[in-house]
Amino acid sequence: MALERFDPLLVRLLAPATRRLEGVDPNTVTWCGTLVGLGAAAVLWRAPGPPAGSIWLVVSAVAIASSYLLDVLDGTLARTYGRATPYGDFLDHTLDRVVDTALLLAVAHNLAWFGDSRLGLWAVVGMLFGSYMGTQARSSGLPRDLSGFSRTDRLALLALGALVSAVPLEQPINGLAPAVVLVGVGGVYTFVYRFLRGRAALKGRRDRGSAE
Repeated sequence: MALERFDPLLVRLLAPATRRLEGVDPNTVTWCGTLVGLGAAAVLWRAPGPPAGSIWLVVSAVAIASSYLLDVLDGTLARTYGRATPYGDFLDHTLDRVVDTALLLAVAHNLAWFGDSRLGLWAVVGMLFGSYMGTQARSSGLPRDLSGFSRTDRLALLALGALVSAVPLEQPINGLAPAVVLVGVGGVYTFVYRFLRGRAALKGRRDRGSAE
């Protein structure tokens, strides 16, 4: 899906906030985004079933979107004002995994909306595997691989699943359960896809080195 292609648009939309926050440490924004994301997870964990849970799910979707916007903003601040550091990159990606894991586990353990913790754990494993291959590519000397089912896709799917579930219908649609399953499947697909891309790139380097 690779919804990251829309990040440049978000950066332009966030330009006024970027100008106003010139003196703010990007890592502070990273931590704020993390707390908002964990708040979304807490809401999803405790959300009651329909119809009372509808407002809870709307709140969680807004919090997920806000967390992602802050995640885009911290990197924009760092690049715009020359404050990008290895620690900032390390902190950002570490806390991203914390938030992603918390969101998936929150839905998986909510009996009103999912209730299958085993399947939820497999979704977490799939997500972490896919994310790992992006990091591993960089550690092997390749550009960071953002192909496949990205973090933006995961968060968009979970937020959309929450909003679909919140629609007040006589027979509510559970959008959260398939969202978690798709995140897990997308993670496994991303792991395989990025592995094959990385292998091809590294073999290409080796072959060119041998030819020289």
